[in-house]
Amino acid sequence: DFDHAAKVVQVALGRTQKGAPRPTALQKKMGVSKESMLLSQERNMYLNRLGKHPNIPVVTMAHCGKDKGYAYIVLPRLGRSLREVFKAGGPLSRNNVAIVAAQLLDVLEHIHDRRGHIYRDIKPANIMFGTGEGPESERSRLYLIDYGCAETKLQFDGLLKEDDVAGTPKYMSVDVQSGGTFGPKDDIISLGYLLA
Repeated sequence: DFDHAAKVVQVALGRTQKGAPRPTALQKKMGVSKESMLLSQERNMYLNRLGKHPNIPVVTMAHCGKDKGYAYIVLPRLGRSLREVFKAGGPLSRNNVAIVAAQLLDVLEHIHDRRGHIYRDIKPANIMFGTGEGPESERSRLYLIDYGCAETKLQFDGLLKEDDVAGTPKYMSVDVQSGGTFGPKDDIISLGYLLA
């Protein structure tokens, strides 16, 4: 059961809402054709392709379906996004930049090298803090969410099979904005733009 009126955060093709009674979030996307297919792909990423990592949310109730004209996926509820933190307090301190960079570089290494994917949408809205509940390590843990733009890289050269543009232009590398093909280095460059 979900509170369809309680918007939590806007995401690329929809919004995330609070779920009840469990601590879950419902990611909804308008329409049920292309968006439904993207959510199904994202659900598959969480369940089968990303593997376990402390900075990837553990999906305990991964359902992808349609309701009232929306496609949706159910994920664990997390805390504030890095976007909200930036809006509330401006730039991060050097110490906090180092903490954020270390966690995100670690999860990107996992996604790139161990799982063979490229994320393609590094931005503050896709980086979430834990709920603030539980052990101290959980309070400062970051989670990389929204794998709808992620793609598998080619084994022989590390570049994508597709050359379609995905992601948020503000954080895309100059190479990608100039028509280049996304590779792992472009995720790292996007992270640099985000933290600059």
